Amino acid sequence: MNQAGCSLVTVQREAEVAVLTLSRPEVYNAIDQALRDALRDRLAEMQQDESIKAVVLTGAGKAFSAGQDLNELASLDERGAREWIRSLGSLYESVRAFPKPLVVALNGLAAGGGFQIALHADIRIACADVRMAQTEVNVGLPSVLGPWIMNRVMGIGPTVDMSLTGRLVAADECLELGMVNRIVPRETLMIAAIDTARTLGSKSPLAIELSKKWMQQLAGKSFTQAIDMAADSVGEAFRSGDPQMRIAQFIEERRRRSADRAHLKP
Repeated sequence: MNQAGCSLVTVQREAEVAVLTLSRPEVYNAIDQALRDALRDRLAEMQQDESIKAVVLTGAGKAFSAGQDLNELASLDERGAREWIRSLGSLYESVRAFPKPLVVALNGLAAGGGFQIALHADIRIACADVRMAQTEVNVGLPSVLGPWIMNRVMGIGPTVDMSLTGRLVAADECLELGMVNRIVPRETLMIAAIDTARTLGSKSPLAIELSKKWMQQLAGKSFTQAIDMAADSVGEAFRSGDPQMRIAQFIEERRRRSADRAHLKP
């Protein structure tokens, strides 16, 4: 991995547990191609390192991940949109197929792509002010790839609700719906996540790997089919020009709010 990739996803060792941290805090760990590549590479490294028994994934700063970096999408055409979905699907596949225990420590907002990364992991531990959302519809994107894992985790009713409204869901509701496994005080979040990973890592590696493989096969439509359908749907949306327009409006509104806040500072 190049130096830039190393800085985008940092690694800290806690004995036999590796803590991976998404490190774009200035943009709430928004996901672009460089971050997708870096996280895939880090997971591959952790898989090959026999001294690592389990992994914790978290985010730097105030968010786990705000999701897709919209600046990357603003100028895409239909072909580019299809390639983006396949790149995103490849990242999710690297998370869900990771053979060792993978625990997510949710330190803040997890939306869109960040939300989906968390759902593809094994265990999710959150602090009390976490919010989660499936936000694609808010910028004109069809919600196809996310609902595949959302339906597995929490069923069709909440999946439809979150996918069509794009609303933020507070930690208590996330726990009720099964999106997180446990809520802990912020000051003990990393301790709880590392302890959980260490416990899982003490189990038989082969038993864990085979169990995870079987649980992945329990789903109905395969994840590969979901990626294909998502690529077709998002490609069609980008062909219409609507997502590009809405994304540009979103970016401009965000820029305006940021400028207003800067102007109000003494």
